[in-house]
Amino acid sequence: MLGANGKAGRRIVAEATRRGHHVTAVVRDPAGYAGPTGDRIVVITCDVTDRVALGAVLAGAEVVVSAVSSMEAPEVYFPAVASVLIDAVAVGCRLVLVGIGTTLRLPTGLPLFESPGFPEAGRPFSLGHAAELALLGETGLDWLVVAPPPVFLADDGASGGGYRTSDGLLIDTAQPFSYGDLASVILDEVERPQHHRVLLAVAR
Repeated sequence: MLGANGKAGRRIVAEATRRGHHVTAVVRDPAGYAGPTGDRIVVITCDVTDRVALGAVLAGAEVVVSAVSSMEAPEVYFPAVASVLIDAVAVGCRLVLVGIGTTLRLPTGLPLFESPGFPEAGRPFSLGHAAELALLGETGLDWLVVAPPPVFLADDGASGGGYRTSDGLLIDTAQPFSYGDLASVILDEVERPQHHRVLLAVAR
């Protein structure tokens, strides 16, 4: 689990262990790790932009989940991490990444971040995730990017079934969506893969 100390990462680790999985939680600083602990979790430090180091961490992994993020030059960071992941994971390993809702398509076919009036402040993150998707699409890996609604997710809230999905098309809904909901979607796809090599919209 890459980015295990973020809001999404902590919930994904918690959901994975709740379901009985063993998790390697990869973080920048183990001393600052605030996520769940226990005998099913091993916390290690690794720079996810370091090909050699990350390759060693991911050796033999069957599934890699990534919820990494950075406020510093996100348009550069996300494709850089994707490039390292593509090199680091072995063929046959499933790669599931947390995406961003602004890259989902409108009915017009345009991604939300390219629509008129989209806030300029949100473009760097959107461009970074779009570049990440482009890189993944050029590979033969079994990858999936899960994009929650383009709103601030609730820290608390119901998790479990009842969500809807769409292959890349923004889902029109006013229902709230939480990090717990996102974690449930991720673990469902880890345990019972239903979608492959797509940007998956999820919403309630």
